[in-house]
Amino acid sequence: DKSDIVRGSCDYTLTLVNRMEPSTIKRDLKKDPVLHHKTSVSWHKDSGLQDFSSIAVYHTILGNSISSTEEEQGKLPWRVALRVASNSTKTPALVVPLPSGSIYYLLDDFNHQHEHAVLTGTAQLRYSSTHRVSRKGGTWQAIREKCRKVLNNDEQNQILSVKKVRFQQQFWTELEFEWIRQWYIQGQEHARLHPYWHEPIKFMEKCWKKLSTVTEDIIKEKKGNKLSFDISCALIDAYEERIRLREKWEERLSNAFYYNRSLLDQKSQPMKCSIIITISLEDLHTTLQTLRTIKKNKSKEANNDKNNKRKSNWDTLKSQMMEKKKQ
Repeated sequence: DKSDIVRGSCDYTLTLVNRMEPSTIKRDLKKDPVLHHKTSVSWHKDSGLQDFSSIAVYHTILGNSISSTEEEQGKLPWRVALRVASNSTKTPALVVPLPSGSIYYLLDDFNHQHEHAVLTGTAQLRYSSTHRVSRKGGTWQAIREKCRKVLNNDEQNQILSVKKVRFQQQFWTELEFEWIRQWYIQGQEHARLHPYWHEPIKFMEKCWKKLSTVTEDIIKEKKGNKLSFDISCALIDAYEERIRLREKWEERLSNAFYYNRSLLDQKSQPMKCSIIITISLEDLHTTLQTLRTIKKNKSKEANNDKNNKRKSNWDTLKSQMMEKKKQ
């Protein structure tokens, strides 16, 4: 049935150009534990894109193509690797060598269900151009406007709504995992080469801190607002997602590669972010447990109110029947 086919946009709004050096020049590349080859781009899904939109990649290689004889001698071409994004899958990863001038597409829900990587060639320089359909609001300009609204908004006398709480929590998560953490993991040398981003990152950290305080106030009910069942559910969803992402990041940062100076010099190692570590993974779990207790209590209150209402309705009906009987 053609109506069941997922179709995404191919109206590209974003282009990313990459220059990648071969392993004979760039010797500090990480070896993939699954395929046992050096990778210029490790396993990932592209983020910040419209759901189900297509991704197009064109690449060109400078220098002569590697012949089969040269491959036998240990020289490797540039390759793209693809795999199902699941730890339980039995489907093996696929590796595809691509000659210069090739173009490939990741269509519809492929980027949702799979990951891809770029395996490094041994002798040639690679340039690639990746074309994407960016998600609305996925630019620095859009993030800056959201930050301004958060920082300029006086929460003191505002009424809480589920919609507002969901926006705050989603934006708090987006700032941490799609912007701030991505900056700090690149290291000092990356920061030195991109001075333009220093102030925007500080601005986003300021907004992150404000959202952290706002959330803490909501949970502790410092403003006298009663935390409703729906709002507690929204906060639980947000905290479960944040814990999941934190655990993935902690696993990523525990990789010995980042701290092996023979592979990665100290200036390229991840930097510590003093803002984010003010809330530990343990703190998140504690808050989540508090929210679950609030939700449980709210659910009991709602059931009691419902039962009382039913009892009240029955008492009224019984009284009316008694009156009629007397008449």
